[in-house]
Formats: sequence, structure tokens, C-alpha cells
Amino acid sequence: MRLVMPKPVRPFLGESAESRVASRRRLLMDQAFLLLADDQWRQTSIAGLCRGLGLNKRYFYESFADLDGLEDAVVDDLTATLLQCGQMSAIEAQQQGLNTDELARYVLGDCLAWLVEEPRRGQVLFAKTRDNPRARDQRNKVITQLAHALASFGVAYHQPRNDAVTLTEFHNQLAGLAASMLIGGSIESVLRWLDNQISMPFDSFVDHLARFWVVLGNAAVDMALGKKR
Repeated sequence: MRLVMPKPVRPFLGESAESRVASRRRLLMDQAFLLLADDQWRQTSIAGLCRGLGLNKRYFYESFADLDGLEDAVVDDLTATLLQCGQMSAIEAQQQGLNTDELARYVLGDCLAWLVEEPRRGQVLFAKTRDNPRARDQRNKVITQLAHALASFGVAYHQPRNDAVTLTEFHNQLAGLAASMLIGGSIESVLRWLDNQISMPFDSFVDHLARFWVVLGNAAVDMALGKKR
């Protein structure tokens, strides 16, 4: 039976109870991130994790039910940050009046820069899946979230006007195929670039990838609306 840790309620040394819980949660997540990135997660125990951080085990349970819950929180946090990066970049690009090609380059540049700035982010989000069904499920969940976000942006950006195609159908077609292809293919390309299997400077890599996004995105819109090129 797992230990149930009551939430602290009183301030301590001027720091609120909520702030102390949040700080310990962040400490656990940061350490878990490092262990996941360095392939040490399978050998991790709650006791060992807390001992390494100088925390009592009861502080683990005030935020997480088990190690799976901690791992999920790390992946969810990285995914949310990447989504926020893309959304903010898209808003900024539109505010600047950038065209489709420029917008794709701007958004991808920001998102990939965030991944490249700390390559272990991409490793934890996308690469640590070998012989690990749970990690593969997490990766699929992340790809689905990113694909739906991209599809939703595509609907808002292209604003289809076609009586034969509802917005829901348009979104589902983009999310089910084009967005998944773009996200999945981009992830594999980024991992290969990080492993030096794609030899080109970062700016060139972003430029080429952005062009693929625009070409495939435009083709997907035409297909969803029943147009032929």
C-alpha cells in the first residue's frame, strides 16, 4: 500500500506550503528527466531517487502515485512546453504578417531551436522507446497531441469554405493523415539530424523541413477540399 502524504498547509521560513510542494515536484521531475535521458530510469527506485535528492520518500507521494506517474509528468511537461513554443511562434508570425512559407520557417525554427538547445528533450520525448511498450505508447500520445494541434491550426489558418466538407471532416482528414505525417516525419528527421545522420547546418535543415511542411500542407488542404492539382 502506498503512503498517502497529506498536503502541507502552513508557511515555513516565509515560503508558502504550495510553493514548497511545487519546488519539490520540480526537483523530482528535473532529476527524472536526467535519468530518463541517460537510460538509467529502469534501474530507478523511489527510495533511490529521493535519497539522491536528499528528500524523504513521503515528499514523493505528495505529488506522484508512483514512478510511472512521475515519468508521465515529465513527458507531459515537455510536450506542453513544445506546444506552447509552437503556438506562441505561430501567433507572433501572424502578427508580423508573414506568408505561409515564412510562417512555417519561423515556427519550425523556434520549435527545433528549443529541441536542439537541450538535445535530451528530444531523446526523452521521442527516442527512448526501444523495447519499452510504455515509452512507445507515450511517444504515440505525444505525436497525437502535436498532430491535433497542427491540424487545428491548419483549419484556422486555411479557413476552408466548402459546403461539401465540414470543419470537423476537414480537421479529421488533416489530423489523421497530413499532420501525423508531418509530425512523425519531422521527429525522425530531427533525431537523425541530432545523430549527425543528416549532414547540414541547422538553418539549412530548418529551411528544407519548412518547405516540405508547406508543400505537404497545401496538398493536404486541396485533397480535403476535393481539389486536384
